[in-house]
Amino acid sequence: APARRRARRHRQVAETLEARGTDPATLAYHFGRAGGADPRALAYAEAAAEAAVEQLAFDQAVVFYTQAVETADDLRVGDDRRAGLLIGLGTAQRLAGLAVHRETLLGAAALARSLGDAGLLARAALANSRGFYSSIGQRDSARVEVLEAALAAVGPEDSTTRARLMAVLAGELYFGDPDQRRFELADDALAMARRLGEDSCLLDVWNAQRGATWVPRRIPALVAELPALMELAERVGDAQQIFLAALWGVSGSFDVGDLDQADRLLARMAEVAAAANNPYFRWLDAAFRCARTMVRSTGDE
Repeated sequence: APARRRARRHRQVAETLEARGTDPATLAYHFGRAGGADPRALAYAEAAAEAAVEQLAFDQAVVFYTQAVETADDLRVGDDRRAGLLIGLGTAQRLAGLAVHRETLLGAAALARSLGDAGLLARAALANSRGFYSSIGQRDSARVEVLEAALAAVGPEDSTTRARLMAVLAGELYFGDPDQRRFELADDALAMARRLGEDSCLLDVWNAQRGATWVPRRIPALVAELPALMELAERVGDAQQIFLAALWGVSGSFDVGDLDQADRLLARMAEVAAAANNPYFRWLDAAFRCARTMVRSTGDE
């Protein structure tokens, strides 16, 4: 009886606040505790999660997307709806620095494959990438399989989705590519992105192509492209891609001995890491600052 009374009160509060146009997070909280399977609990939880991502509150987004998935299960929504929510949850988990995002997004991809939904499959595959290879020293076969399936599903025609998938797949092959397939994949993806002429796609693919093809013989050309890449990144304004462009620039600057340029790019990485509330960025920023200290070290540090 006390539980039922609490649920009724939550519903009364929720409906009163809904009539006043209260924010989705508050409504998700009350409708989520009102008992029963209410579609409004799902709608407001998803809206609150999306707002949290926009506000860079990734931990909070994970909470609301988790609520949305649980509510969707109570409502017995279709697999396509559930897969979309899992993609949102996995993306929030990745941005919050939670390793479980891999399994969440592989689950979303499995649902999409069972539905034969190429668009959902591609979204799940692309969301399961941090911008370059997922692990150091080994190939993530599950991620590669999903990317291969997504490429087959979207078809051979030029598209921004296909270009991104090719570039991400090339990166995932970095540590398991005996036939050197990743070079052709990455270069073809970049050529496709240039043909399509869409700046955000070109930026995503260009950064991924650099990570996939970072070998000594290519470093001079990759360094020479850096000013154009950074200009594009700053124009598009995508924080992750600005960070990755600067990161690859720092690597190249170390390789060619241009430490002044490395310092400028490290400063830009630090700015983005501080503003984006992304633990992955903060970790990479710290790692590259340690590398800079070793490169410039006098032995006194």
